[in-house]
Amino acid sequence: MTTSAATAKVSSPTPAAAPPATDLAALPTPPPVSDTPRRLRRYQLITGVAVLLFGMVGVGQLTQLRTDLSTAPQVSVQHVRLGEVSGAISAAGNQAAAAALAGSPSDQSAPLAQVAGLVVAAAAAAPARAEVLGSINSDLLQYGQLLSAGAFDRAEELRSSSLQPALDGLGAQSADGGQAVWWTSPYLSLGLGLVVLIGLGWLSYQVAQRSHRILNTGLVAAIVATVAIAGLAAAGTPISGTAGLADNSVIQASSQLTKAQLAADSASRALLDAVRLKHWDKSTQEAFGTADKLAATEFTGEPADRYKDLRSAQAPVVTALAAGNWAKAGSQLTKADAIANAKDDLANSIADQRASLNASAASDSANDSLLFLFEVGAAVLAMAGAFLGVRGLQNRIEEYR
Repeated sequence: MTTSAATAKVSSPTPAAAPPATDLAALPTPPPVSDTPRRLRRYQLITGVAVLLFGMVGVGQLTQLRTDLSTAPQVSVQHVRLGEVSGAISAAGNQAAAAALAGSPSDQSAPLAQVAGLVVAAAAAAPARAEVLGSINSDLLQYGQLLSAGAFDRAEELRSSSLQPALDGLGAQSADGGQAVWWTSPYLSLGLGLVVLIGLGWLSYQVAQRSHRILNTGLVAAIVATVAIAGLAAAGTPISGTAGLADNSVIQASSQLTKAQLAADSASRALLDAVRLKHWDKSTQEAFGTADKLAATEFTGEPADRYKDLRSAQAPVVTALAAGNWAKAGSQLTKADAIANAKDDLANSIADQRASLNASAASDSANDSLLFLFEVGAAVLAMAGAFLGVRGLQNRIEEYR
């Protein structure tokens, strides 16, 4: 054997033995990644957004109720003002006709100027209806011109066909404007509150399933806040509604008073026209009787007593008209102190009743303050409920770190 061959034999590597096979099933399997933290973060978002949104709805309702509470007296005062305009226009026509019948035509520009001032005040209180009130002012100017010219029939036609219907329409619109909007209903806040409570209850169940704890204090706080917000929003409606009912009663009383006043003027106008035209037929008698009975029925309180006095004072006029004694009827109608005094007393009692209605329509500061406290309370509860709900779930998330 040669040296090189021996060296080659010695340096030849020996094959290494193969490592034993490892059973893969025996290796430890890493635990699956839990999706609980991700779900809890999602629940955080849902809780915070739901409570805050519901709180915004509650605050919005209470804010609108405060607005309704503050505007309701303005609506009532506007309605009373429009009734005063109607009565003043009608009275101006009767005064002009009576003055002409007495042989001393009077200038009605001063009382009609006062009426125009009331119309301007009504327009300032209701800018959205300024165009209609401007049209009324234009008709009022024409009405005064007709009275000055002695065109009493045309003046009455303008009043009954244009002026009074426009005023009636404005009064109806004012009353409708004082109605509460649909989304301030307590059923809306209670219904939405129930939806939020169901959602929070479901979240509480899911959290309990994953954390193996019955209650989460944060979610409990959010639930309590939701119940409190719903209660405040729902309680605001009857508080505002009580004032609304009072103002509705003012509007109804104002409408009744104006109706009675116009009926009384219509009865007096029938007597004036009968003397002026020397005409007391069946239709004229029926028109007088209908207006007279309506006024007697609709007047209440002091004006009702004063109208009884006026009816008694006008009884001799009716008797003279029935006998066809136009001169006597005209003299009694225009010169009798009893009729003049009764008319003045009736006008004063009507003015006093309107002043009383305006006083009844004063703003309710106590209820406004209470609604403001409810509004602040709902906002604070919404923020606190959302924060505590999110914080309570955050504590659960930290347990998984």
